Amino acid sequence: VCAVLGIADQLKPDASASISHLRNSGIDVWMVTGDNRLTAHSIAQQLNLPTNRVIAEALPLAKVQQVKRLQSQGHVVAMVGDGVNDSPALAESDVGMSVGTGAEIAAEASDIVLVRGNVTDVCCALHLSRVIFRRIKLNLLLSLVYNALAVPIAAGVFYPLVRTRLPPTVAALAMALSSVSVVLSSVSLKLYRPPRIAGTGTAVANTAGIPSPQRQDNDLTEPLLPSPAPEASPGIENV
Repeated sequence: VCAVLGIADQLKPDASASISHLRNSGIDVWMVTGDNRLTAHSIAQQLNLPTNRVIAEALPLAKVQQVKRLQSQGHVVAMVGDGVNDSPALAESDVGMSVGTGAEIAAEASDIVLVRGNVTDVCCALHLSRVIFRRIKLNLLLSLVYNALAVPIAAGVFYPLVRTRLPPTVAALAMALSSVSVVLSSVSLKLYRPPRIAGTGTAVANTAGIPSPQRQDNDLTEPLLPSPAPEASPGIENV
């Protein structure tokens, strides 16, 4: 043997830190790949992922079956992929995320397209979705409070007790303030700042086009997609 030639894909610089961030946030991370077992286990080792979360040499149907299996266990499944073989699983998952630099058919089958193709953008997408849901709940609360307080007073429900009621002009102003408060609450999402991923030294790339002012978000320890405690599956290896 005169020489040995080895060819391998390089692991993305932010991959390990991103996977660690997801797992620390309570997300059960799996790697389902069509690559051979040795390659899959090598990548898993670099990512510090357990081998019972790795499924190698998986055909498109096997990826779909894995998504369905996790869903049947009560998990909310987000699938990230970039190839044609990932498209069926992307469509089957609860949330499909495709890499913008991948196949076009994968983007069509997904719910979210990660334009830059950075692994950290997965963390940003999940974190942003949680922030948006919280803002929706806040907006509903603001609307309910205004209506629950102002409408009965304007209708004179409490007049026998307090001998006062809201004039029509004040009631109309209160309804306007309700709408304005909801709009301002929604517009404040422009202040969203992506989380910082330990090990990358920088904030997650802001692919949603939302400015990132210098303010801290200390709310990164809550689960993004909470799932039941992971169970080791016989014959399946970890990532």
